[in-house]
Amino acid sequence: MFRIHIARNRQPLGQFSPEEVSEGLKTGRFLPTDLAWREPMDAWKPLGEFDDLPEVADPDPELAPPFPVVETVLPATPEPAWERAATLGFWKALVETFRQIFAAPVQTFRASAITPGYRRPLLFFTLIATLAIWVAFLYRVAIGQVNPEALAPTIPKGMSQSDFLWSQASVLPLVPLLVMIGAAISAAVFHGLLSVMGGATKSFEATFRAFCYAGGAASLVQFIPVCGGMLFFFLFSILMVIALRETHQVSTAKATIGVVIPMLFCCGLMLGLTALVIGLAPQALAK
Repeated sequence: MFRIHIARNRQPLGQFSPEEVSEGLKTGRFLPTDLAWREPMDAWKPLGEFDDLPEVADPDPELAPPFPVVETVLPATPEPAWERAATLGFWKALVETFRQIFAAPVQTFRASAITPGYRRPLLFFTLIATLAIWVAFLYRVAIGQVNPEALAPTIPKGMSQSDFLWSQASVLPLVPLLVMIGAAISAAVFHGLLSVMGGATKSFEATFRAFCYAGGAASLVQFIPVCGGMLFFFLFSILMVIALRETHQVSTAKATIGVVIPMLFCCGLMLGLTALVIGLAPQALAK
């Protein structure tokens, strides 16, 4: 049985069965102007336009609890624009999503927290992050051709530059899968820490969407040669703080702590693994 997502005044009211929605419309719990969404709809629309809700018995007016009438002002479309790629078109939705995140991140991440779904934000992040990693590898190959000494510090002893690059190229087909796994783990870490601090006011789904759109947008700068990697961490930190703050409606301080600590941990872990690999590589080659 499908569930219907209902929102009012930019705040989600929850997910309900069709029977609960029909009963809620009769009792006043829900309003015909409340906006709702369910799979596979491309856009939110008022509950009054749902014509396939089941019939339920009229409630006893003496038992029906009063519900306040609140005017809804939520946009009737899922956000960001990438959520509407099926109707907008791939390139238009992609470009518009980048524009929304960079030009109006507060409004964009706040609206994204209301729109449900894992698939579209994961596709957005996987697409941009994978292309960025592939392009970064091509940059390394070009640098190796122009200035072989520039790659020398990163090549394990006893391994030629060509063997080193081929070993990295062999992993490229796995990048999309690794990116998706990394997105799930990273979002879980951010959400877990925010929960410990008492700042997770919404579900993991909302944090996952925030991470995917912040990380996907920040990955765009990785297409810049040489300094793209450094710019990524700087831009991602800023966007992720805004994303967590607006998604969970917490203070900037909590959102900043929730971003900085996991990133420091991940950076330390990456440095440690790199040192371990470099240290073990000569031994493996010797065998």
